[in-house]
Amino acid sequence: SRLTTLGGATSPFVLATRASNASRRSELRLASSHRRVSCVYDACASVFASARATWPRFDPHWHLGHRRRGWQGLVRVQTRRDEAVRWQPRCRTMGMEAERGGTSASATHAPWMEGDEDEEEDEVPAEEARIELEAYERKYADDRTWERVDVAVREHVLEEQRRRRQSRRAPEGIRRGLIRHLVLVVDCSDASLQGDVCFRPTRLSVLVASAEQYVREFFELNPLSSMAVVCMRDGVAEAATEMTSSPETHLEALRAAAKRNGGGASVQNALLVAQRALAGAPPYAKREAVLLLAAITSSDPGDIKATVERVKQERIACSVVGAAAEVYLFKLLAKDTGGTYYVAKDETHFQQLVMAHATPPPSAPDEVACLVRMAFPRRNASDSLGLFGRDATQRRTGLKKGGYTCPQCKARVKELPAKCSVCEMTLISAPDLARSYHHLFPVPTFEEIDEPMDERCFGCTKEFCAEENGGLVLLCGGCKNSFCFECDVQIHESMFVCPGCEQGD
Repeated sequence: SRLTTLGGATSPFVLATRASNASRRSELRLASSHRRVSCVYDACASVFASARATWPRFDPHWHLGHRRRGWQGLVRVQTRRDEAVRWQPRCRTMGMEAERGGTSASATHAPWMEGDEDEEEDEVPAEEARIELEAYERKYADDRTWERVDVAVREHVLEEQRRRRQSRRAPEGIRRGLIRHLVLVVDCSDASLQGDVCFRPTRLSVLVASAEQYVREFFELNPLSSMAVVCMRDGVAEAATEMTSSPETHLEALRAAAKRNGGGASVQNALLVAQRALAGAPPYAKREAVLLLAAITSSDPGDIKATVERVKQERIACSVVGAAAEVYLFKLLAKDTGGTYYVAKDETHFQQLVMAHATPPPSAPDEVACLVRMAFPRRNASDSLGLFGRDATQRRTGLKKGGYTCPQCKARVKELPAKCSVCEMTLISAPDLARSYHHLFPVPTFEEIDEPMDERCFGCTKEFCAEENGGLVLLCGGCKNSFCFECDVQIHESMFVCPGCEQGD
C-alpha cells in the first residue's frame, strides 16, 4: 500500500521501511546473479571435463572415424521453443537439412563430442549417410593407401612365384649331359674389391659367397661330374684346385682366394688355364667354363679373339655372369662358344644367375651317345691302412685308414665319385647314380588352380586360406592332390618325386 506523508514530510518510519525494501531487493538480485554465475561455471566445468576425457588426440582412430562419418564438431539444435537445448555431432547432412529449412543448426562448433554417439548418429538418415560415406571414399582415397599396397605386394609375390615356376619349367624326356667337367673362374682383381649399394660389402664377398653356394648345389645335382676352380689376380690366372669331385676341396680354395686379391683381371689367361684343365676330359663329358667377373676390362698378353676361337673348336661352352656393366668382349665370348652372358642387378639377382648353371644343360643334337664303363667299389674297414694313389705321393701323406678299393686294380681312393689314379676307371656309388636319374625323368609341372579341391595342402597340411600360406595353389595331374607353392618348390627342386603319387603307387 502507498504510504502518505504527515505535514508534507516523510516520517522516519517510512524512510526506514523504504531502505529495508531496497536492501532486500538488492540482496535478491545479487543472489540470483550469483546463482546464474554458479550454474554457468558448473556447466562449463562439466563440458570441459567431458572434452578433456574425449579429446581427439587421445584416440588414434579419431581422424579416420570422424572424417568418414562427416563429423564437423557439435551444433546446438532446438527444433521448438519449448524443447530443451541439446548437442549432437554436426555432419554435412545436417547442413543440407538446415539449408532446406529442416533442422535449424547453429554454427557453434566444438572439437569434442558429448553424449552417446550411437544414439545421435541414428538421427541421420541411412541413405544420406551412405552417400556421404561414398563421397568420403572418393575424396579421401589416399588416406588408406596401405590397402592398395597390400594388394600390390600380394600381386608381386604371385608374379614372382609364377616367374620362378616358369624358369623351372623344362621339356620332359630331353637328353642331358649328366657327366660334366666344369671350370669355375672367380675374379679376385682390384675391381672386385669395390662395393656399391647393390653389392655389399664388396663385389668379391658376393662372388665368393655365390661360388660357395654354387659348388654345393653343383655336386648335389651333378654327383657324376667334376669341377676345377681358377682365380684371376695380378693379371694372371691360377688354378686353385684340380679337376676333382670333392666339394670340400673347392670350398677351402675359395675361402683362401678371398684373402688373396689385387691387380688386374686377364680373361685370356683364365681361358688358357681352363683349356688345359679340360684337356683330359673324356669325349662323352660336357666341357664348360663359368666366369664370375667383377671387372669391365681385361689385361691380356695376346690376341684374345684367337683364344676364343680355340676354345670354340674344343667345344668348351663359356658362360659369364657379370657384377658390373656389360662388356662386348664377354658377350662375344658367350655367343661364340654357346654359353650365356648376364649382368646382375643386385646381390640376389647375381646368386640366381649363378645357380641357374647348376642344372645339367641339354645335350647338343650332334652329340653321339657313348657307353661308359663304371665300377662300384667297396668301402674298406675303418682300421685298414693303405695308400690313396696319386694323392699320397704328391702330398706325402703316407698311409691312411678307410677309403674305397677299385674292383679292377685294387687301388684305393679317398671318396666317391672319383676316377681311379691307376686304371682311370670311373668309380661311383649306387645313390649317386640314382640321384642323376631325375634329370632325365623330372616330376611333371603342377597345374595352377584358382580354387583348391582340398582345404589343406597335401604336403605341409596347412590351410590354403591361412595368411602365412597365401600364394599359388597347384594341382598334381597324377594324384590330383593340391599343394602350396613352398611344397611345389620342395618337390621339384629337392625331392624330385611327388609324395601323393608315391603314396598311391
